[in-house]
Amino acid sequence: MKRNIPTHDPYTGELNPYYEELTGEKNPLEIQDKKDRLDIFNEIALNLSENDPKIKDKLSELEEIISKLKSDL
Repeated sequence: MKRNIPTHDPYTGELNPYYEELTGEKNPLEIQDKKDRLDIFNEIALNLSENDPKIKDKLSELEEIISKLKSDL
């Protein structure tokens, strides 16, 4: 009987630290790379900026910061 191993704690949202050990696979919810985190953050910021002109004005500054962070990795 195959058991369903949870990827995270449904109450706290924390990732299951034993997921990989129990399944032999990487946790699909885990972000593996700092560049991935920056890309996700940038995508969220772009989506927000489309709906809010104040955010859109600051987006160019944010893109410069993200580029700098990526180049430092």
